[in-house]
Amino acid sequence: MAKTAEIELKAHVGNSDECKKTLDGLAGEGTAFSKDDTYWFAPAVLHYFSGPRVRQETKENRPRTLVTWKNKQKRGELEVNDEHELEVTDGKEFEALLVLLGLEKQTVKHKQGWSWHYDGITIELCEVSGSVKKSFKKNSSARQGRVKNLGWFLELEIITDDDSEKTIALARDRLFAVLEKAGIGKKTMESRYYAEMLAE
Repeated sequence: MAKTAEIELKAHVGNSDECKKTLDGLAGEGTAFSKDDTYWFAPAVLHYFSGPRVRQETKENRPRTLVTWKNKQKRGELEVNDEHELEVTDGKEFEALLVLLGLEKQTVKHKQGWSWHYDGITIELCEVSGSVKKSFKKNSSARQGRVKNLGWFLELEIITDDDSEKTIALARDRLFAVLEKAGIGKKTMESRYYAEMLAE
């Protein structure tokens, strides 16, 4: 199991084709990926525990299932997360365990696009869609909300084991520099979590 801090930002992309060409020129040909995330939440009595994300991911034709849980923080324009992650061999069996523990699906999210690695930064250009359950109660029969397409986003991420203010400030400058090289303005940056946007 890995524990890391991730420093990231995301921004809306108006022209995904143009952005991909720019990124291919900057960092080489992108790698196609697809990610399906399910976010599990505990009953209200356990409100301090937001629950894990179960991700079904395919990259370079290799499928895998990752379980992640985070302590999320907003620091200015950036999201700084204390992240814990492990890979499981059987995602469906793991989700069956979550049901037995009293957790419930709340949000589902689909991301597909391309990824690059440039100067120690993970870059993803992705189209994002998903849905959020309208109400949450233990053993609730409420249905998942309608699927909503949020459009295209550029995500930039630096992984580190140091989340000091100095490290974050240096990371911010590096992320902003790549955002500019990708031809995306700071005004298009999005501070909301995808789950918040899907719930609106």
